[in-house]
Amino acid sequence: MTATDGHVTGCPRAPAPSPAGSPLGHGTLAAMLLSLLAGALASEPAASVSAPPCRTPWAELAPTLDGLDAAWGISEASFRAGFDRLEAALPCLAEVVTPTAAARIHRAQGLDAFLHRDLDRARAAFAAARAADPAYTFPVAMVPEANPVRKLYDSATPTGATTRLPPPARGGVWLDGVATRERPTDRATLFQLDTPMKSEWLAPPDPPPAYRARGQGFRLPLLLAGGATGATSAGLYLVADARTRQVPTSETDLQDIGASNRRLVVTSASLGVVALGCVTTALVWGRW
Repeated sequence: MTATDGHVTGCPRAPAPSPAGSPLGHGTLAAMLLSLLAGALASEPAASVSAPPCRTPWAELAPTLDGLDAAWGISEASFRAGFDRLEAALPCLAEVVTPTAAARIHRAQGLDAFLHRDLDRARAAFAAARAADPAYTFPVAMVPEANPVRKLYDSATPTGATTRLPPPARGGVWLDGVATRERPTDRATLFQLDTPMKSEWLAPPDPPPAYRARGQGFRLPLLLAGGATGATSAGLYLVADARTRQVPTSETDLQDIGASNRRLVVTSASLGVVALGCVTTALVWGRW
């Protein structure tokens, strides 16, 4: 064995672990972690918003709905004024309403949407009203048989398509007067959070109000830990990659480089698994 220009001859260079053949691959782990981390941060629920200072019990809101029923078909101005009062009082509801009460709110929303010629919104509201109170029909004195409102109401058939909302850190979620997190996707919803009390009428495309989800306080540390661990894993991989390009000066040096590379790749892969575990846990934390 001889050395020429710093190269070892007569001793074939043992192949170091190839980046392409390693469990990581060029940039694969880093790209995967960055993608997961960005998606997790984007899906992080917003912090809860303070409850409105006003408090309106249902006993005070019900007469407003009675007035809307009485004004419909008789005085558009009275109906619009009453609906404005309903809109102002709805976020201030001081209690969870019953499904029947939720249906009344949906019917009022549907009538207002019909008045504004927003038939899609009216249909979504009427479908929610029928789902919450299937036995209800408009009185003929209020909505005659041939009236287009009645036809639209009768044709607004609810389906069972839903999407699951995250569990709140405190209290429970109520949709149309029922304790559930399965939000309908094809019709309107009366969203209520009981701790702190919060109410909002939602059309199908509307996002739910911001609230702190269960486990939200742990998700960000998990995401940061996953990001830091992933960065360390990627750094170790780059060091291993750089060492494969070093020129050994002796057979002992060659063996040391190979052993060091193996340790770096194994450690990098292990840290990559930990990072993926942290980010994945953060993604699913509190979803069920």
